[in-house]
Amino acid sequence: MCSSRRPKTSIVSCKRSICCKGGPAGPLLLVVLKRLHMRILNVSAQKPDSTGSGVYLAETVRCQVAAGHDVAVVAGVAADDAPELSEGVLFRPVRFDTEALPFHVAGMSNQMPYPATRYCDMTPSMTAAFATSFARVFEELDEAFGPDVVLCHHLYLATAVAVETFAHRRVFAVCHSTDLRQMGEHGLERDRIVAAMRRLTGVFALHEAQKEEIVRVYGVDPARVHVVGTGFNAAIFNAGKSDACDDDVRAGAPVELVYAGKIWKKKGVPSLLEAADLIEAAHQEGARRGGGSSPRLRLCLAGGHNDPEEYAGIVARAARCVSDVAFLGRLSQTDLAQAYRRADIFFCLRFSRGCRLW
Repeated sequence: MCSSRRPKTSIVSCKRSICCKGGPAGPLLLVVLKRLHMRILNVSAQKPDSTGSGVYLAETVRCQVAAGHDVAVVAGVAADDAPELSEGVLFRPVRFDTEALPFHVAGMSNQMPYPATRYCDMTPSMTAAFATSFARVFEELDEAFGPDVVLCHHLYLATAVAVETFAHRRVFAVCHSTDLRQMGEHGLERDRIVAAMRRLTGVFALHEAQKEEIVRVYGVDPARVHVVGTGFNAAIFNAGKSDACDDDVRAGAPVELVYAGKIWKKKGVPSLLEAADLIEAAHQEGARRGGGSSPRLRLCLAGGHNDPEEYAGIVARAARCVSDVAFLGRLSQTDLAQAYRRADIFFCLRFSRGCRLW
């Protein structure tokens, strides 16, 4: 269905609370057009219910459905995956570990929380199969779904294929920083990707510094890069109802600190353990000099891992901590919100990129 048959549309801001990548934040600019109803196609090359960008996509889709739009999702998944998306969403998977794509889902991070192929390891034949498989699904949906707008996640290869396939439609993309990192680490389809990103109708950046990097790396017109921030699901992540706490009981309880995210070195988890020990030592020294008692710390780590050897090392280091350390595993959104409510402090950790919450 040709886009020329549709009335012209324009982007407007829709400040709705959605899930962010690591914690509470400001509103995300949803792709909502100046029409009462539209068809939105969301695209990701990787699983839509894992990692921060997957949660970001799923929550954006939830808000699109709540706003009354027709919504479709194309995402890369394993052969037997069945992602959970909002009711009524048209899901068209691109399945890996199959005859057409005989390798794992390609991951934007070099270490993913599930079996994944690194883009830097993809051969020309793997890259061609990847592009062909996504293009085939895009072509089917172009005819069957007829999207008014296409919203892609990551300024990378699948988005490039979307731009090429939907040349007659409005295509936008959200940057999640891992795309910038891939562009800096190797040259897979670099010219193709750069050329496609410059043809995007618009790009959504999470903060101003990221916008500047997008312009530098891809040569995108700065006027088409919009800083929209991240967001969180206020229906889940809120203060909730808190019972009155007995001051004497609270005074004797340990100070509870919560971290949610992947349990690995690149997030800074070992450094957090070291910092907890330093704080405990400082408190104990202060208490010794002042003759008082030192508040204890309880550190709760919520999240999965993908490197068993590295994880075992972190667990071993935690066992040597002066503070109590609890590994909560991967939590649902609801359980994580409850953990945050119980905590005195929670952390947003990362070394590789800033976690801007505005």
